[in-house]
Amino acid sequence: MSKWLSIALLVMAATEPAFGHDFDGPGGREGGGRHAHRVLKVFDANGRPVGPLVVVGSQAGVVLTVDGARTFAPIGRSLPDKYWHASRYGWFAGGPAYPTPDCSGPPVIANPPPVFRPSLIDREGASVTLLLATDAPTRAITVRSDSMGKSCRPLTDGHSGPPPYNAAVWSVQTTYQLSTIYPEPLTIHY
Repeated sequence: MSKWLSIALLVMAATEPAFGHDFDGPGGREGGGRHAHRVLKVFDANGRPVGPLVVVGSQAGVVLTVDGARTFAPIGRSLPDKYWHASRYGWFAGGPAYPTPDCSGPPVIANPPPVFRPSLIDREGASVTLLLATDAPTRAITVRSDSMGKSCRPLTDGHSGPPPYNAAVWSVQTTYQLSTIYPEPLTIHY
């Protein structure tokens, strides 16, 4: 009995390498080995890889390392000439919040994706900037305005717009010029 068990183990040990490895690299997942899993990646306009495509909640994007912190940078379909493009993507901007009614003062990050270091993307035309939160606890403020690029949206108590709201926010630690480092349009492929 132990003779047959020894032979079976020897045969299994000898045949495993013939099918590939269970890791990335030559002969592994990316190389088409037995346990191969192709991973979709996001590429910038120059064809450089930005990172693997990930989904957080219902938002697609990539995980970036900025100043040693891991953060999620969302992407969405690009909108050139007022029409959606089937295979081109851009950085998905959300815009910062402000405690003032006119978007003045330092911006803050409210309601970021629930994983990694909080951040948000601000877009002003073709210029796209990722704002990374400080590694500190939130503070409570009343958000009185928010912005998208040059457009400021005051939050009022009247019927002309949404009212101000209380939020736990993060201060901005650093900015990262996505449009310079990873220019648009972005593409997704293997």
